[in-house]
Amino acid sequence: MLSHCDTLVWLDLPGWQVMASITRRTFRRAITRERLWHGNVERWRSVLSRDSMIAYAWRTYPRQRQHYTALFEAEAGPAVRIRLHDRSAVDRWLGGLKRA
Repeated sequence: MLSHCDTLVWLDLPGWQVMASITRRTFRRAITRERLWHGNVERWRSVLSRDSMIAYAWRTYPRQRQHYTALFEAEAGPAVRIRLHDRSAVDRWLGGLKRA
């Protein structure tokens, strides 16, 4: 799929920001009973289980980050590569897109 792209943007946020976002979002969804895809609803039983999104994120973050690092540094793929390391960089980049 990368061969069809002209630009690759990686939101390479620090692990603590990723985990904080996932935790806040998951707890908010459990509290508000927000409907997800296919009508699913976060349940407290699943939020606090070993199979929760929070636990999944903790288990897979290091491996996923290695995978994306290799993908981002590979020779093949888009010529334009943008790696954003924090939320302020994301905001600046998006602000530049709005002006362009």
